[in-house]
Parts: sequence; C-alpha cells; structure tokens
Amino acid sequence: MSNTYTVLVSIDQNHVKQYNTQGYKLCFAAGLTDSPNTSVDDAKFNVIAYTQNCAATVEITWQESYAIAATSSSFMNGVRFVAATAIQAIKFGQCYEQPADWTNGNTNSDPNAPKAGFSFINKTKAAAAVVYKKVQGAWAPIYVSQKAPLAPGTEMLVPKVCCAIWFAADADTSNMISTFATNPIKLDLTGNSSGKAQVTYNRDEPSPINTISWTDEYHMAACKNGIERGSYASPNTLPQLVKPNDTYSINEGWEATKTTPNPAAATSSSSEAEILPIRFANCRRASAMLFKRVRNRVSPAFILSLGTWPLERGRYDIVPTGTMILFFAAAEPSTAFELNEVPMAYYELDYTKSLQADVVYTAEGD
Repeated sequence: MSNTYTVLVSIDQNHVKQYNTQGYKLCFAAGLTDSPNTSVDDAKFNVIAYTQNCAATVEITWQESYAIAATSSSFMNGVRFVAATAIQAIKFGQCYEQPADWTNGNTNSDPNAPKAGFSFINKTKAAAAVVYKKVQGAWAPIYVSQKAPLAPGTEMLVPKVCCAIWFAADADTSNMISTFATNPIKLDLTGNSSGKAQVTYNRDEPSPINTISWTDEYHMAACKNGIERGSYASPNTLPQLVKPNDTYSINEGWEATKTTPNPAAATSSSSEAEILPIRFANCRRASAMLFKRVRNRVSPAFILSLGTWPLERGRYDIVPTGTMILFFAAAEPSTAFELNEVPMAYYELDYTKSLQADVVYTAEGD
C-alpha cells in the first residue's frame, strides 16, 4: 500500500477563467474520525489543509505521516485557528499528552490508543487537538477537535485515507469549516495501490450551499434586560444545560441553580404525548434566555420577557415547539428581531415531522 497519495485535478479553460474571476480557490481537506469503530463514510473534514488558485491542472500530493499540537481556540466555522504548542510527530498507537501548564506536550506509546490512530490527552482546563498531515511536502492542519475547546479527558483520533476537493471564495489554509461552500468531491483511496486519483471539472459554476444543523440540546440563562428589536442579546448568568421538566432558578443575588425532578415522578405525572416545559423560576426581575446548539455552538434562540422589560417575580414555562425559520436580514448572530418585521419571505420547518429540508431562494427573494 502506498504511503504517498496524489490527486490530479483538471479544470477546463472556461472554468479556470470563471473561477479565478469570481475569486474561487480550489480547496483540499483530509478526513479523520474520532473512533476506531468507524469507516471512511464517517470521516470528518473540518479544516482546510490546502488551497490554490484555479489552473488547467492542479496536483495535490500528501503523505500518510502525522503530527499533533494543541490549541486553546474554540471551533468556529470560517475562522483560522492558532496552535498554542509546538508540532510533535506522532505515530499510530501513540498518545499526545498536553500538560496543564501549557508547555509543549510529548508523544508516547499508549496501549489504549487506537491501533490505526492516536489519542489526545488533555490535562488543561480547556484545550483542543490539532492534527497535521504532510501536504505538498509540508505539515498542514487537517483536523481541530470538533467540540473545541475540550474539558480534561481523552479524544481518539483515527485518520482515514480519504480527501475532499471543492471550490470556495475567501478560503485560506487553516480555516476551520463546518460545511462546504460548494458541493465537494470526496475520494476514498483506501487500498489504492497506485496512490493516485484524478478529478475532472467541466461542469457549471460552483453552486453555493449552506448547511445549518442543530440539536435538541437546550441551555438556559438569565439577563437583566427585556428584548428590544435589533439589540444584541447577552446573558448575565452562565448558561446551564437543561432538559424538559427542569427548573432554572435565579435568586436575589443573581445566583443560578438548576433542579431536575425525580425521573419516576416525572414519568408518572405525564403522558408520552405531553410536551414538558422548561421552567424559569424568577426571584427578582429578570428575563429568561434559552439557548440551542446550532452548528455545534451554544447560541441564543429565545428570550422570554415583558417586551423591553424583564419578567416580574414568578415561575414561567417555556415549551419548545419543534419549529425553525430561515430568512435573510442585515443582522448579526444573537440579534433580537420581530418575526412580523422580517424584510422578506421566510421558510418555516417543523422538524418533529421532517429532520431535513432543502431550501432554495430565488432571485426574487421567494
């Protein structure tokens, strides 16, 4: 089996001119999984390892040689991470341990590491692994811990002999990605004795796509203000993980606590069809902020208030509806808005009935 792999990308002349005029670059990423019991189909591509301006022929070569470092950066789509330690070469069956004092880590043999991968042992309060591969003869980042920064613990890292090729504007090496800017071509070179593959582009211009994913993981916090259209929503307490039927309480000193009812009592008092609320117990004037995990980040999703004023003292129920809306607006994340003032048509999805939807916006804004 080859240790060196090459992908030859051919692009017809019309598209070379078009892509370069529009500012698109050819992007390359290598795949990796976080478990030894996974296949190439489970590979994650979350860092741009290499970019190049479009040309008639582009050759990308890499070796199955690996290195590792640590970063304190949080994972964020489109952002370039910064490694906080020196790069250390690592082999399958080894581990990298990041000391709590953020000095450079060391690699050692580890019987608990994957046989076809390695492990990252974090001794700091919050850190993430950065995995490198030799691309075009130099170390290039191929992966940052998807849920970075990680709490103290161990992450399994299992590289796969696969890659993704796609086009993107404003793309740079070391940018973290949670989605591809255009439809990618994924290549599995596992067992490829020649170590070579070829891709030919003679298609229409890249079709931009945006993938938005979320989970039914909720967090709750409190803020001192009400909601005002166009304002930035910011909590005054630390968001805590909550589930339906939990109660998030704020006392006079702005200290937050969470209580969970006895599971047996909760089951006996509710039917399977009943949607249980998340409760907010307000011992002073405060608004409730509910957060949801969107693109793997905890993001504000809802504020319960008395308009621009915080809530009166009391207990309040928030019931997730299982719906989302998609629209365009000149606004930043965490900005409050009124649905009846959205500037154009919006799309609404009931994800209790469908877990996926493809949405196409026309030039007319429909």
